Amino acid sequence: MTRASRWVLAAATLLLFTGIGLTAYTALQCVPMPIGWLAVIAPHNADVWSRALSPLHEPGPSWAHQQAKSTSALYRAIAGSAVTSCRPSAIAWAMSIRSTGSL
Repeated sequence: MTRASRWVLAAATLLLFTGIGLTAYTALQCVPMPIGWLAVIAPHNADVWSRALSPLHEPGPSWAHQQAKSTSALYRAIAGSAVTSCRPSAIAWAMSIRSTGSL
């Protein structure tokens, strides 16, 4: 394996794990959590959720999502997983073209 190939492999690995981490973080925003945990992670969001039912004179929910629109976070997580899964194959294809010298 040449030095350039090792560098490309290291960069591709870093890119893959970064994509997996960001996609996992985005997917985590779809999972409801206790309002106490949410107050530690995102205090403003916990405050909004705790006052969500105040016009009805009801207490806020005991479990809440990190985002108000959890479906948009789910769509972003799906898109992120699709993009992350395509990157390694694109890099491998580019490396094979470079090694053969043809398109």
